[in-house]
Amino acid sequence: MFNLSTLKAAIQADAALTAFLAAGNHGAVADYYNTPAAGSIWRPSISVAELNNAIVWSEFAALSVQLQNTYLAMTAGGSVDATQARIRAGFAAVFSGVSLTNLTAMAQRAPSRFETLFTTANVCSAFGQSVTPADVAAALGA
Repeated sequence: MFNLSTLKAAIQADAALTAFLAAGNHGAVADYYNTPAAGSIWRPSISVAELNNAIVWSEFAALSVQLQNTYLAMTAGGSVDATQARIRAGFAAVFSGVSLTNLTAMAQRAPSRFETLFTTANVCSAFGQSVTPADVAAALGA
C-alpha cells in the first residue's frame, strides 16, 4: 500500500484538479493520476526472454567467455530487477553498443502520474500500482 498523505498533498497542490475536487469527482482524479507522465522508471522484474530479445547476438558472440558467463549468471534466476544499480552496472560491464542501448531502453518505462509521486532516482516504490476513486476518497479524508 502507498502513503495516503503523499497522495493527499499532491491532489491538493495540483491546480488541474480544482474542478474535480469541487465536484467531488474522485473518479476523474484517479483517472488523472493513472495517465502517463514524463520521465522513466526502472522495471523491477524483466524476464530473461525480454532481455534476450534486446541483445544483438553477434555482439554477444564476440564477448569473451568470462563476459558471456557473467550474463548467464546474472540471468540464471529467470528475471532481473533493473531497480538495482548493481544489475544495471552488470549489464554495462558485459555489454556495449546496441545491446546495452537496447537493454537500458527496455529496462525502463514511462511512469503514471501516480507512480511519479513515489519515485526517487527513477525507482518507484509503487511500481505497477494505480489509484482508485476509493483511494482518492481515503486520501482526502486522511
